[in-house]
Amino acid sequence: GWSLARVLSLVLDHHTAHQHGTPPPTAADRGLADHVRWLAGRDLPEAEKYWRSVLAGYDTPVELPADRLVERSQDSRSSARMTVPLTPEVSAELQAFARRNRLTVNAVVQGVWALMLAGRSGREDVVFGATTSGRPTDLPGAEDMIGLFINSLPVRVRLDPDRPVIDWLRALQEEQVRARRYDYLPLTRVQALSDLDPEQRLFDSLVVFENYPVDTDAAAAQGLAVSGISAVEATNYPLNLVAYDGARIDLVLAYDPDTFAEDTVRALCDDLLLQATAVVRAAPGDTLGHLALVTPDEHHRLLDDWGSGPDTAGEHRTLSGILRAQLARTPDARAAVCGDDSVTYAELHGAAARLAHHLAATGVRPGDRVGVALQQGIPWLTAMLAVTHSGAVYVPLDPRYPADRLEHMITDSGVTVILTETRFLDTLPAHHEARTETVDTLGAVLEALPTDLPDIPEDPHRPAYIIYTSGSTGLPKGVLVPHTGLSGLLTVPADNFGVRQGDRVLQFASPSFDASVLEVVSALGLGGTLVISRPGPLSAEELTDLLEHHEVNHALILPAMLATLPPRELPHLRTLLVGAEPVQADLVARWGHGRRMVNGYGPTEATIGTTFSGALSPERPGDPPIGRPYAGVRAYVLDGWLRPVAPGTVGELYIGGEGVALGYLNRPAETASRFLADPFGAPGSRMYRSGDLVRWARDGQLVFVGRADTQIKVRGHRVELGEVETALAGHPAVGQAAVLLTDAGPGSGRRLVAYVVPRPGAESVDVGVLRRFVSGVVPEYMVPSVFVV
Repeated sequence: GWSLARVLSLVLDHHTAHQHGTPPPTAADRGLADHVRWLAGRDLPEAEKYWRSVLAGYDTPVELPADRLVERSQDSRSSARMTVPLTPEVSAELQAFARRNRLTVNAVVQGVWALMLAGRSGREDVVFGATTSGRPTDLPGAEDMIGLFINSLPVRVRLDPDRPVIDWLRALQEEQVRARRYDYLPLTRVQALSDLDPEQRLFDSLVVFENYPVDTDAAAAQGLAVSGISAVEATNYPLNLVAYDGARIDLVLAYDPDTFAEDTVRALCDDLLLQATAVVRAAPGDTLGHLALVTPDEHHRLLDDWGSGPDTAGEHRTLSGILRAQLARTPDARAAVCGDDSVTYAELHGAAARLAHHLAATGVRPGDRVGVALQQGIPWLTAMLAVTHSGAVYVPLDPRYPADRLEHMITDSGVTVILTETRFLDTLPAHHEARTETVDTLGAVLEALPTDLPDIPEDPHRPAYIIYTSGSTGLPKGVLVPHTGLSGLLTVPADNFGVRQGDRVLQFASPSFDASVLEVVSALGLGGTLVISRPGPLSAEELTDLLEHHEVNHALILPAMLATLPPRELPHLRTLLVGAEPVQADLVARWGHGRRMVNGYGPTEATIGTTFSGALSPERPGDPPIGRPYAGVRAYVLDGWLRPVAPGTVGELYIGGEGVALGYLNRPAETASRFLADPFGAPGSRMYRSGDLVRWARDGQLVFVGRADTQIKVRGHRVELGEVETALAGHPAVGQAAVLLTDAGPGSGRRLVAYVVPRPGAESVDVGVLRRFVSGVVPEYMVPSVFVV
């Protein structure tokens, strides 16, 4: 670039001399040797000290929005180019903005690039490269040297949403002035001063600011005109912003076509135009947090078109109301089957009505909390319906849980009554204040009670149930879920799954898992038959036999279990819902033919589900999507400053709408940190911060990317690794403990692996003893599969 301009200037000078018949000017006599001597006189330790301080604490490179793996070798080549559609008006505004605020155009361009990288990566601390001419101002004649002196050095930019845009740009410019004093240190030495692994590059993107110093006045005096100066250069970085400063500013993206698709680069060009326009129009007090990441049209599409499910038209029914309506339509239809037992809708709700009347007669009032400590079966289903028909809050208590965990759940939830069976009395904790009712001994009492459902007020805003999930403090936390989201949820099996009257719906989820509520609603809210699996774990063969024997039409099966099922036709299985953990493309290829396979996503804090995909296609490339929000649900993909991010950009999923839970029971601080005011919803509405990282695909469906914290899912259950580590550390022989989720290999799912260090003074840790100890503290699904001492 620089040498090309110098050579062109010499050509013009020679032309002028030839026109006047005078000797041509001689080029400067300085060359590489002068530059080498100048370098030898630099203070290298001082430069290393400066760059070490600049890069201190930076240990993760910025991830570019690449379509294919970014090649970190020297093979990457930015051979393709695309121009940013910077209009003459915006170009003029940018130059005027820079003059008005005493900024260089280079500083503004670097700021725009930093904003684009931060917006696309979700990072508030970014590093990119910038080229320097390598021609020191204190070396006489350096500007006239012909040769390659260029150097590429890192530019580190931190972003604070509360910092004024103009102040931030001035700080960026001042830092670059300081960096200019140490730009003689080679990039390889600068890289070695960082905290990054030696195999990682500091940056994969570069800003090149071209400002060719060509003397066009001399040419004009001789009747010559330079119509334009450009250079086509390629770097070993996959993404580069090349800025040309002159009468107007031109911005060009040079990129590696093997890394970036044209559509992605076009979107990045639009991002740069958006950021450049926002920056140059920023008022003196405007902060970085006020700069949008998307255009107004994109904002509407992301929030209103893609991010909002259909309006429920204000129709909110309680769970009891939903079930009562279906009872009135199909009283004589078969409602549930478990093994050889089956009941009609009238029989099931009649038995539930008697138990509900008994609860009321013994002091249970609407809004009270009632625990159900039963395993899967028709008695469990009856007890669950009795609680909801009485207007009480349903609290499932798995009798297989450790006694300490159950004691915490009973005490924390404040249940006044526990419905159980005689055989489970020994498994329940001895110390609690709740009254225990054994439903298997109430036969004579219940027979005398009416089978008409109790008359209770229909209040969808009151709590429907409390589900306990893993907690990072070592104790499970209760999620208080209202009825408001259930009417919208009912539209999913009706419209997406295609559940019709008489269809058979599998009930396979544990009652302590909120997916069991979806299974019940899908069947009993739409006139189907609930096929209840026997309690306890089922083998893959047993589950397949159950599906085959009962000719199940709709089933929710976790991917880990689905991967183990033997290959059978299962011709009656029309809808296969997967979810609660990531599903891989190979499962879709295996099970997606001949039926509607749907991927669902949703935390307990948002009424079971939030998004559901359309029919998964084995031909669709990449990870299967988790879909779109259903009726009454809003889904936002936001950055750390709560701004909607562009399609394809990873952000955190926030969930709004009618299904947002009331909060965590007895945990006001944690509730306040996860349930926030919804800036995009109606006044007073809230949204839930999921902690899940997602992105919008081009077709308007969400794709799950990962977690933003240490929470994971095992067999569909949410697990805080901290809770498992706390349980391990409670053993007297354990000094330190760490738990990781690992992939056990194809078809084997994922498993928890515990790493423990014995306490000082302890001889060793017996793995068998430790496993039994942990099994007495946490549920079976949270017990690590492998222990490493």
